[in-house]
Formats: sequence, structure tokens, C-alpha cells
Amino acid sequence: MDESITYDGKNGAWDVDFGLNDDADDFTDSAKVSLDKFRAFYDFVYKYNYNLTISNVTTTDSWNTSNKYILETGIESLTGSKKGDIYRWDEYANAWVNAGLYYDSTNRWETLNIFTDFPEVVATGNRSNLQMAIDTLKSAFKSGIE
Repeated sequence: MDESITYDGKNGAWDVDFGLNDDADDFTDSAKVSLDKFRAFYDFVYKYNYNLTISNVTTTDSWNTSNKYILETGIESLTGSKKGDIYRWDEYANAWVNAGLYYDSTNRWETLNIFTDFPEVVATGNRSNLQMAIDTLKSAFKSGIE
């Protein structure tokens, strides 16, 4: 029996099939439940990664591909970008992309904005202070992994 555990980075999905297609047993069901929990934790850690560099430049030319950036203002080369959007370097596309968790071939990477996509930041009513929003993420991250 072939066994596999894979992570599909494009869809944010963990999969385990243990060589079984339609037939599942208690072990397989248990493994899937465990991996669902692991995936939820992995996605949480990725989304709430507050190691962000605030960017107030008008181009990505000076950005370091090792960093995630949060925009102080939109950047023309990042179509549709606005304040609070988070970007990361995609080594496969060789380009800066939205830092969302999910990808689809039509919309590409999901947009992730610190002011609208994090309930903890939305609850503060903060719509403009990036450092305050990042501090809120830090707090949410710490309580989320407890």
C-alpha cells in the first residue's frame, strides 16, 4: 500500500490518503482529523506572521525577497494595491504576490489586508495605524497558539 502525506502550497491544503481512495478505516479517519488540525495551525501561523516590514516606497525595487511587506500606500506596479495590503515574494512566479493563504488560477493569490482580514484588528476600529495593527496581530498570535 502506498502512503503519502503532501502539502499543496497553492491551495493551502494538507492531504493524506494512505493509499486508500474510497475505503477509509479508523486509522485513516484519525490521521485526516489530525492533519486538519495541523493544517489549521499551520495556516494560522502563516497568516498571523507579524514579522512584517512597513513599506512607504512607491516601487518594489528595494524590497528584500526574504521579507513580507505591508503597504503604507498603494504601489502602481502592484495592481489594485492599497494601504494595509500584505505582499510576499513568490519564488515560483518570480514576483511579488498577495500574501493570502489560498490560490486559484483565476484570481491568483488571495489578498490579505491587515485592516480588513484580521478580526482582531477590525475589532479595534483601527483603520490607519500600521504599527498598532501589527501589535494587535502579535497579541492575537500569542493568544492563538496557547
